[in-house]
Amino acid sequence: MYCGSGAAGVGIGPVAPGTAFAAPGTLVGKDANYDGQITPNEMGFIPAGGAMPLPEEDCHDCVKTVTTYKTVTVPCTRNQYKTINIKVPKTVPYTAFRTVTKYREITKHLPRTIMVPKCEQVPYTVQEPYTAHKTIFINQPKTTCTPVTKIITRRIPVVNVIPQNPGPCPPQPDPYPTPCPDPYNPVVPTPPGGFRDVPVDGEIIRVVGEVKEVALHRLRKEGHDVSKWNRWDIVSVQKQIVAGVNYRVKVHVHHNTFLEMMIHVPLSHTGRKVELVNVIVVQSKYGWSL
Repeated sequence: MYCGSGAAGVGIGPVAPGTAFAAPGTLVGKDANYDGQITPNEMGFIPAGGAMPLPEEDCHDCVKTVTTYKTVTVPCTRNQYKTINIKVPKTVPYTAFRTVTKYREITKHLPRTIMVPKCEQVPYTVQEPYTAHKTIFINQPKTTCTPVTKIITRRIPVVNVIPQNPGPCPPQPDPYPTPCPDPYNPVVPTPPGGFRDVPVDGEIIRVVGEVKEVALHRLRKEGHDVSKWNRWDIVSVQKQIVAGVNYRVKVHVHHNTFLEMMIHVPLSHTGRKVELVNVIVVQSKYGWSL
């Protein structure tokens, strides 16, 4: 397929001889005969106006971002600079004096028969200067660098993404008609105020989480070894409307071990807390013991 004919085949339309067309798209080709070359009849044009892949769905209502803060302590090391004076030796010249013996001529009168002058040399002492050297210590500035570590405290955000369960599906028309009542096996309707199955939602997860530690504490006092329980999955819930709400909850805690809990949620205006009425350990997922 040639470029022009390929474009016409996907909606561009035929063009007159000697003319051209312009359309955004992608020119693709495939080596159909596996000869190592892509010829014009093995190429095609895909316009940009065709079907585009759908963008990834923004599931903003499926998760909830919760930001909390925690305080951390970290060491902070900095270089501290300080200028100090140190003693360094230095040799300097100075003028000193030393004792030197010299001679000079004097005239003495010696007793003789005839007094005649006589010249002779006699010593005498004088202080004569000379240049000497000595070592002294002078102050010289020096910059020192000392690492200093301090512990600082910072408050940092912690972001958690919590999944949110969708609400219950809207009621749909029953594809199967309701069968006629059997006079020999009548169906007993659920009495008002009785328990009915409800889906697990965020409110039930919160209520069960509030009584979790109380339930485990009671079971420890009864002699149950709860250290081996490595799960906490809510498998079924039943709800009863009373002066408040009663929940009958079954929680999977081990391989074949389940907890059945009766939880009472009082009315909000009473100010009372969620109460764990009863909790037992069962080995079956089906049926209720409470």
